[in-house]
Amino acid sequence: TADAAYRVKLGELPLVTSFSPAGAQAGESLNVRLTGYNIEQRRVRLFTGGKDSDRCLEALAGESLLLPGLSFDLAEEPGVAEREPNDAADAAQEVQTPCVVSGTLEAGGGRDVFRLEGVKGQTLWADARASGLGSPLRPVVTVRDAAGAVVAQGAFDTNATLRAALCGRDPSLCVTFPADGAYTVEVGDRSGAGGEAYGYRLRLGPPQPDFRLWMEPASLNIPSDGSALVTVHVRRLHGFDGEIRVALEYPPLSIACEGGVVPPGVERVVMTVSTEGVRYPRTVFGLALTGLAQVDGREVRRPVVPVSYGAAPDGLLAVREIRELAAKVGYGARALRADPLAKGEAPPDPRIPMPVAFKAPVPVGRDVPVRLNLLSATLAPQLGGLYVPMVVWPERGFTAQGVQPTNRQERAGVLLQADARTFKAGQTAFVILGCYLRGDTNRVPLAVTQSVPVVIR
Repeated sequence: TADAAYRVKLGELPLVTSFSPAGAQAGESLNVRLTGYNIEQRRVRLFTGGKDSDRCLEALAGESLLLPGLSFDLAEEPGVAEREPNDAADAAQEVQTPCVVSGTLEAGGGRDVFRLEGVKGQTLWADARASGLGSPLRPVVTVRDAAGAVVAQGAFDTNATLRAALCGRDPSLCVTFPADGAYTVEVGDRSGAGGEAYGYRLRLGPPQPDFRLWMEPASLNIPSDGSALVTVHVRRLHGFDGEIRVALEYPPLSIACEGGVVPPGVERVVMTVSTEGVRYPRTVFGLALTGLAQVDGREVRRPVVPVSYGAAPDGLLAVREIRELAAKVGYGARALRADPLAKGEAPPDPRIPMPVAFKAPVPVGRDVPVRLNLLSATLAPQLGGLYVPMVVWPERGFTAQGVQPTNRQERAGVLLQADARTFKAGQTAFVILGCYLRGDTNRVPLAVTQSVPVVIR
């Protein structure tokens, strides 16, 4: 198309492929050694004060290009430079926790070993960052006691799953020391590789409970007067197990999200972003989702990062983070809404948008189904015939039993029931209903309702 323009730059261009150290303590000033091609300046003085990781990376690169995936790690805890030789227990480098070690694994199948003092019952987290910084190192982290016995071990995650790609493949392991004494922490490569590009950062210290959030898809096409599905993935760090509430930050007029509650311990939820059908932006617009939780008595906010994913050169799944969630509102032929009143006492006034959010949860029985009206001028007349009702979310615990005929073409009554084996009376949940084309064995939803709050009775 006319607006799909691009520019290509050719020549012997400067390219940074790695740098050492791979991170620093926030506010620190340090010399960083660059590795790459056509680089005039191999050492850069970096001042991290007032900068985040991205700005530090920009300062290092200057006018040079960067190998995709490279990242600079900033930490609040004291930094330690790895020193050779430290490839055996008797030559282990002494460290005091908490600390973050910046190291490079030497070529020839070497390992780096660090010694620390442990107290019985004390909890230590050992978090390696290598592939997450763009390093080719596939780390293996091993904690041993004074006798050399393995206390804990973690390795680069080779599972070809979306969760592994999202949560990072670098190991993070928790150790509770069984006795007082000296312990060693070893860093190696899964395949025994090493070299100047095989940098890493190793954080050793007490737990830092936190969470990270991602979402897919990275762009939304919301039907006017309807809803679009959003899948939120959660990474819970260092034992954090609390509830997280996800909401839109300063949404445009008539754009809302529903069902953004991640219960304790849950790592994936499906929610909806909806329009009211009349007032909404007429062009592509940006959205921002934020997660809010109480962590150790303090309020913590984390952005929900849009992602796309695909196969990496090594055959594993790779994730690409998108800077901003883009959305647009399209024609509402696939719009489907659940009626918040669920009574059908009077036809909706076409001049007044129906409310997107429910004012109160819908009571859903475990023995007797509840009737819930679904509204759609294009889908409701054939719901139960050409289109089959379904429960899109959650994946188990609810059934849409059938369709009750109505005398209005724009609505159809669906019978929703909860599974007594899954839910107890008084529990709350969010349910997303939809429909698929009869005969579709994959049951791909053609349209979905907004997320409906329910209470089990």
